[in-house]
Amino acid sequence: MIIKSMSRKESSFGQLIRYMDKSQKKGRQELFHNLFVDGNENGCSAIEEQFIQNQKYAAYRTNGVVMYHEILSLSVHDNKLVTEEMLLDMGRKYLEMRAPKAMAFGRTHFDRNNPHLHLMISGNEVESRKKAWVYKGEFKKIKRELEVYQRKQYPELGMSHVQHGVKSTEIKSQKPAIREKGRGERERSRRHRKTGNQPSEKERIAQAVRICWQQGGLDGLEAFKTRLERFGLEIYERGKTVGVIDMATGRKHRLKTLGLQDEYQTVVERLKEIPKRVKSFKMLLVEKLKRQVEKWAFSEEVEAVVSRTEEETEEEKWFKTLTIERGRWMREREDLRV
Repeated sequence: MIIKSMSRKESSFGQLIRYMDKSQKKGRQELFHNLFVDGNENGCSAIEEQFIQNQKYAAYRTNGVVMYHEILSLSVHDNKLVTEEMLLDMGRKYLEMRAPKAMAFGRTHFDRNNPHLHLMISGNEVESRKKAWVYKGEFKKIKRELEVYQRKQYPELGMSHVQHGVKSTEIKSQKPAIREKGRGERERSRRHRKTGNQPSEKERIAQAVRICWQQGGLDGLEAFKTRLERFGLEIYERGKTVGVIDMATGRKHRLKTLGLQDEYQTVVERLKEIPKRVKSFKMLLVEKLKRQVEKWAFSEEVEAVVSRTEEETEEEKWFKTLTIERGRWMREREDLRV
């Protein structure tokens, strides 16, 4: 059931009553809530007079609410199943929760595809200065409770079930909630409808960045930036914000907007670890070579090459050591021949 509430700030009780009463396919019965007239005794005028007299008790307030026009509507697909008694029963239940001490008049309508109930509710409680309004959160709670009442009392009206934000097990078992698309998803859908199956500019750039990540091995961040340049992109950082610039258009795209922020952090951490791992690997090779030198009791010239740390890099020392080792092995081989 859908509930629509509209407030009025003018005393147009008679106009609304006549509108509710003029429908050719209106219900035969009327709903009276805290009204002291029969309705059939003096007609619409008697009902209007009751609301006017009750309004005099309300505290005066500039631009204040005088009355409420509320509509309880069911689905068009349940049109053949809904009866007047069902609508009146749910209307009474609604008024018990929404305005138990206010004055209300109701009339069912079947003039449209979806059957509905019109309610006119006084802006103040009966002969009281107290307003008959409810907080927004309380109104949502009332709608949920009425929905549960409808499901329990009239389960045959399955097409008129509305979620109203309810996430209980009972509601989920009867009608699974449909996740609404977010703003970003709606925007992407709109662009796809406009451009067909071609990817959008952001999707194209995001795909290019992913390709650059996948092509990278142990070459570090600089090589990653070089691969981006091949796609006409350049990485930029501004504080904690990281993104890429499309060199053709000059537009900036944040990685967070492209959906790549988490992937970028993972790749950066991995690339930062590469130099440390390479250095550790080289040091292991040097240490292994040192132990080999000690084992074979090489000459002092070999030990001097291995122990030098300032003049040459580890790779150069390793290469020269292997060269000396090969020369020694060749000399020993010549000596054996002699």
